[in-house]
Amino acid sequence: MSLLRRASVAVVLSCVLLIHRAQAQASVYGGINATQYGFSSSATDEGNYQPGSGYSTFYSTSFGLEAGGTYLFPSSSRLKGGIDLREIYSVGNSGGNAGFAGLRIAFVPNHNSISPYFQLGGGYIHVPLPGEYVVGDQYGNIIEVVQQSGVTGGALELLVGVEVRAGKNWSVRALELGGYAGSNVALSSIGAGVVYHFHPTKPKNP
Repeated sequence: MSLLRRASVAVVLSCVLLIHRAQAQASVYGGINATQYGFSSSATDEGNYQPGSGYSTFYSTSFGLEAGGTYLFPSSSRLKGGIDLREIYSVGNSGGNAGFAGLRIAFVPNHNSISPYFQLGGGYIHVPLPGEYVVGDQYGNIIEVVQQSGVTGGALELLVGVEVRAGKNWSVRALELGGYAGSNVALSSIGAGVVYHFHPTKPKNP
């Protein structure tokens, strides 16, 4: 297991612990996404890739799953700030995976069921590559063929979304648009899902 994947597992476990200790403002969610991964690369005549050489290559659209948790800080205001932790996994040859932690600003109304939000954060993106790429000199001569399982890099996160309350504990994430970009990797996503809200347990009378 790579260091980044271990870190993402630690993030998820930390999220669960945070939710357990602060249920009044916490929620967990899952959903489906349409994603498009990109990376900085250069194509050779043989069709291989040379990461980091200055322009972006984007894969075709893939589909995958997203899971995470959110904690909103206690506040009397309807505009609340909080922390969001998420992991994204997309399947297929054009898929990849990513993990992010971000600061969320959400409008939580008393009576209206619609709750919009936006989020800024950072994390990592992993984009798999087709097995090998060619390293060449300035004259086009091949120096070596390098086996490469993928490109991994840090990235910034920017997303907006809207949730609609569907009951005391449940909301529908009607739409979420995300953009994630770093120096050598990128990801765009559009998705929807469901959210479960935790509520404090009332103490029983002795």
